[in-house]
Amino acid sequence: MSGILSLTCSLRPGESATSFVSRLAARNHVASATDFSLDMGLTFQAVVDGDPSALDKIARLSGMPASDLERGSIRKIGTRYQLGGERLSKANLRRSRLCACPVCLRDDLNAAIHGGEPTPYGRTEWLLAVMRACPIHACALVEVAAAPDGAPRSAHDFTLLLREQLPDLDRLIDCVPPRKPSSLEGYVRGRLQGAMGRAPWLDRMELHAAITTSEMLGVLVTVGPAARLRALGEEDWHAAGDVGHTLAREGESAIKRVLSEVQQASV
Repeated sequence: MSGILSLTCSLRPGESATSFVSRLAARNHVASATDFSLDMGLTFQAVVDGDPSALDKIARLSGMPASDLERGSIRKIGTRYQLGGERLSKANLRRSRLCACPVCLRDDLNAAIHGGEPTPYGRTEWLLAVMRACPIHACALVEVAAAPDGAPRSAHDFTLLLREQLPDLDRLIDCVPPRKPSSLEGYVRGRLQGAMGRAPWLDRMELHAAITTSEMLGVLVTVGPAARLRALGEEDWHAAGDVGHTLAREGESAIKRVLSEVQQASV
């Protein structure tokens, strides 16, 4: 099926719907995803929110299957969010910062894409705050851009935000710290792909609750009960997620044992 647009893009593996629309805008020489969406008779915010009608229209314009776009979309439902059938909270999402693996970005630039499509592209999982390491390159995800003050929607305009940062990509790669994905990241990635059964106690929770439970348990163990959460950095949260999920996947008995040990140590 051919799209209405004469200049279109192909959806890349793991690409977010917002990144796809951002690249479509650049492909059609439009200044921003916001302007492009308005030109197409919809709003970019509707794409950001995963509105099915907006995604269906983008699918018809680009010739991409709507189901593929939905797979890479985080849908807003009231005050909650949904990705791949899993429920998330706003705290689980990166809404004003653009984080990415700089090595993936370099690989995107080096890969030849037929038709001169804009590269690099944003991965859906980079929009999740719990994802702090690249499973391909075993390095940290780093902040490569942030939304300008007063323009929060542009945080999702991947191509626009990244354009000015690309000349600095080599420096980002040189400075990126090594980091393997945590146990929690592997669990979240598995659940989003439909894998269940390896952590039955957590599997009974909605995903946002499983993430919070694992991270807070990990903070209790790695930092202590007096931890100041706002003072914790990405490496602290990464370590907490790894330790916390490793304990939580063992179930209630392991959690009770840890809580008892922490209580005894505080006496």
